[in-house]
Amino acid sequence: MNVELLKSRNFLIGTVVLVVVALIGAFFLFRSSSPAQNVPLAQEEEQIPTILAEELGLELEAASSENAVYLLVGKPGGIKDMEYEVSYLAGDIPRGAVGKVNLAKNPVRERIYLGTCSDVCHPDKDISDIKVVVKLVKDGKTYQSETSLSSYE
Repeated sequence: MNVELLKSRNFLIGTVVLVVVALIGAFFLFRSSSPAQNVPLAQEEEQIPTILAEELGLELEAASSENAVYLLVGKPGGIKDMEYEVSYLAGDIPRGAVGKVNLAKNPVRERIYLGTCSDVCHPDKDISDIKVVVKLVKDGKTYQSETSLSSYE
């Protein structure tokens, strides 16, 4: 009866399928349990040197009646390019804005709206913890600086 069973076509097909499934399972099991040496290490994030806000004359000015803040750069000399990232809380919701500073004005006074705009602008409410981080190129080197607004009223 064993000889008949081995010759059985169904038994042979079932055995082949079972072996293939076992090999595929073993491949995935081995692959997931192998050491992480084959996975490239994450590149370390390059540290950008900081420059003091005072050296740039960097400030935030509240304009609550406009639902905005003004980014002020009192000493833009030597700055070739500047981008900003403003973060704040609208109630308990973290919000933010990013943009590029127009360095054609001296001193710089850039208005940043605190809300969302598409067809119509919707101002954020209950704003607090306003902070700006700027990334700039000055004298051929990249720097970052930051400042915050103590109160928004």
